[in-house]
Amino acid sequence: MAVTGGHLGPNLGVVELTLGIHRVFDSPHDNILFDTGHQSYVHKLVTGRHNFESLRQKGGLSGYPDRGESVHDIIESSHASSSISWADGISRAHKLNGQNDRYTVVLIGDGALTGGMAWEAVNNIAADRTRKVVIVVNDNGRSYAPTIGGFANQLSALKYNVQQQVDKMRLDRRYDRALNAMREKLQRGGSFGQMIYRGLHGMKAGIKDVVVPGGIFEDLGMKYVGPIDGHDQEAVETALSAAKNYGGPVIVHAITEKGHGYAPARANEDDQFHAVGPIDPLTGKEVSKSTKESWTSVFGREIKQIADEREDIVGITGAMLIPVGLREFAQAHPERVIDVGIAEQHAVAMSAGLAYGGCTRWWRFTRRS
Repeated sequence: MAVTGGHLGPNLGVVELTLGIHRVFDSPHDNILFDTGHQSYVHKLVTGRHNFESLRQKGGLSGYPDRGESVHDIIESSHASSSISWADGISRAHKLNGQNDRYTVVLIGDGALTGGMAWEAVNNIAADRTRKVVIVVNDNGRSYAPTIGGFANQLSALKYNVQQQVDKMRLDRRYDRALNAMREKLQRGGSFGQMIYRGLHGMKAGIKDVVVPGGIFEDLGMKYVGPIDGHDQEAVETALSAAKNYGGPVIVHAITEKGHGYAPARANEDDQFHAVGPIDPLTGKEVSKSTKESWTSVFGREIKQIADEREDIVGITGAMLIPVGLREFAQAHPERVIDVGIAEQHAVAMSAGLAYGGCTRWWRFTRRS
């Protein structure tokens, strides 16, 4: 990759997760889905594609999953936030076809979970407790840039509450059966029994929110495991095995570091080597950089000058502030540059609202919406 370039940082961050998924599950019998797909390089290596000198070259390996390359690749869209919807459809098909021994596994980043489509899919999957779907949240606090919004704050609150032993108990089907038996017995006990059940249920929910912090996921009906250290191979495989044995839809929340293990990537404040061109592998510095001014840099300078003169100009981006040339604008007028995260559908409708309210909006990266 030092020669061809590619998505270096994201792939360094999912080495242990990808190895764990392949060790616990049986691809291609079990379907492994990569949201967006730029973090699938380790998966390609594990499934026998070793000619990485051809990565992103004509006739070579694709930088994303590609069904033409391997039966292990499923999604080719490279669109963020869509993988859980794919998992919903695939797991439904497995169930309808009587293929009840097949699992559907999703690896999705916290940045992609800022997209509403992902939550629409979670809402649908959670309605059927028998479908074997495991959603692994690769929480590195970033998409291209740091993850923003209320959901990012929720994930941050979970990061330091590791409850692996409690998770193991709660993913045991005997735990569910015991709770169901107690509920049925109390509810058959008339008004007094129902009153006791409501009191105990409320107490359990309150304790759970303090001791086992899976709130936002479990409120939607998904079992939650984590957070775990996504770079601890044993912890990763233990969590994935527990999720597999549960036999229903489960969220596995893993804390990872983009660019893990490579000092130049970790030190890069802009994007932790999200995507690089040819680099010196020892220093991480670009081997050859054009001295010509890019279209994006020209745009960035011009839109900033326009914004200096016009207070109605508003810039909008979907987690891609620097690549689309809005950094100078944001530095000069932070209140007039809006980063919605990977939520392009929201950005389009919000832009209409801004226009209605009298603002002139400039929305970049609309091709993803």
